Amino acid sequence: MSSGSNSFLERYQNKIIFLSVSFFALHWIFFILVHRINVPYNMEMVAINIVYNFVEFETSLVQELFTPFNQHLLVFPYLVMFPNLYFNSFDVVNLNFFQWPVYVGVLFFTYLLIKKTHQKLLWLLIPASVFIFSPLISSAENSLTGWQMILPQLAVISAIFLFNKKTITVTTFAICTILGIIATFSSVFGIVIWIAGIFGLINYKSSEKKLVGKKWLIIWIGIMIIVAFVYYQLLTESGLGEVGKSSPISLEGLSFITVFLSAAFRLKYEILMNLVGMISIFFSIVCVIYFMKLKKISAVKPWINFLLVGISSAVIAELGRGHLAGHLGNEPYYIEFSQFFQIGLLVLIGFIILNLKNNIQKNRIKALVIFLLIIIIGQSILLVPSYYAGWIRGDHYFETKSDIMNCYSLSNTPNCLKPDDGHLIREAQNEIFNYFLLNNASFFNDKNFNSKNEQDMKIFKTVWSEKPQSSVGFIDIETINNSLFVKDESFIIEKPLVTITGWSLDENGKELDSLYLIINNEPFLKYDHFNPRSDVSDDLGINTDLNSGWSISFLAGYLNDGCHKITFQGVKNDKKIGFENEIQLCKN
Repeated sequence: MSSGSNSFLERYQNKIIFLSVSFFALHWIFFILVHRINVPYNMEMVAINIVYNFVEFETSLVQELFTPFNQHLLVFPYLVMFPNLYFNSFDVVNLNFFQWPVYVGVLFFTYLLIKKTHQKLLWLLIPASVFIFSPLISSAENSLTGWQMILPQLAVISAIFLFNKKTITVTTFAICTILGIIATFSSVFGIVIWIAGIFGLINYKSSEKKLVGKKWLIIWIGIMIIVAFVYYQLLTESGLGEVGKSSPISLEGLSFITVFLSAAFRLKYEILMNLVGMISIFFSIVCVIYFMKLKKISAVKPWINFLLVGISSAVIAELGRGHLAGHLGNEPYYIEFSQFFQIGLLVLIGFIILNLKNNIQKNRIKALVIFLLIIIIGQSILLVPSYYAGWIRGDHYFETKSDIMNCYSLSNTPNCLKPDDGHLIREAQNEIFNYFLLNNASFFNDKNFNSKNEQDMKIFKTVWSEKPQSSVGFIDIETINNSLFVKDESFIIEKPLVTITGWSLDENGKELDSLYLIINNEPFLKYDHFNPRSDVSDDLGINTDLNSGWSISFLAGYLNDGCHKITFQGVKNDKKIGFENEIQLCKN
């Protein structure tokens, strides 16, 4: 490269770095904007349940905060989410946007650490920002998982920065202790901050004459033991004290760890993830040996700490989840901690390049520098699939959440409100969403939420309400909330969800175009997702299965208190078809 080119890059280095980093930071915002939808999902329901129980049943907030979930103590993620959920009608979109400043904070401390290592390494902020602002991280799925990982991530990198100071004061130590508590009680991965602190405190001297570095180390380990004891007691009391049955030194365990360390790349095949992870470990060992031989460990201590945090997190994840079928270690919510390893390796290689540049005139050294640059560039290239996967994942969860929202509208599809694989609808969730409906909270606050049904009911009133009934069809109301329907008996609604099943045909035993549920002579909802019923066809002596069956579900909150007359109205071509059966639904 010519001296003119070098001069240009040096002159505009800061601007190039700023613009590049800003691009990835703003891309993250754009990603959230595109996929924003105010529908709580998966673990968000855990946090919402705490707020709901507090509001409705006046449960102990402290007890709820310190109740473990999946071997995590989520005290601080809950504390972050609680005010927004409580005061902002259970809005979950804001919780994703609020994470952005925290990611910026992670980048800022990365900048401070790189700058302190060497000013000429600041260009590494560009690939570091590619890692930090990856769209593959958990915000597209749910905000609780995001806060669960990003809070300890910020705490860990802040502690590494503070422990990298030349002197340790009482204030510095106290702040790091607070950061340790925040990290630990945000996620199980947060416990690595204590390991990072031990490594950071080794050989440090204090500005306080009475307290030398060794004593700081002893105090830190003592606090770590106390925190670990409290953590374990809380887990044990809840029955979650045991870790998984896998071993990190087994073949499966090592595979999990190598995949974990390459999780940020999201490569298609597990074997490629293993390969990248093993290569990363190999070069990290080479880098550490290189600086040990040069006796420059102190100059790169925070980045070795990054490696330590990454590998420790991998071991923790393997111990807790390695035994689970299908759990490979590449889950997106691991990225915040697996990327510590990759960013640490990135800076170590960059520093080696900087050291070798003094001997660049030697061909062998020149070739080595080029090789190391290729590794850094290769890291960035390997992140391309993760960005693609991140957008695909974002689209997937947007569609999933849209389906959930549709399920709770009055234009839902059959069976979508039934319990499924544990991710979507549960009985408790129906209860909470019923509360949302009654209090105009969450997505029920969206004026367009039931717009399709409102349009359908408007058409019914203008086209069918005044039209004379042409015939009486066949209808059989079979169950209400899984209880057999009994004619002329009132049914008491005791659950947050009302589900009515049955079948219907026109007067000629033909399929309907649509079925309308009428409440107190007012059209309520339209149903046109009929399913085949072979039993009905057999009873009527028809060879082909008729699409006559239906299952209509809606939240009880759509009904006012008191008793309601439920009738049905069918439409076939241009005919209005009536039915004789009716339901008496009563709600307390």
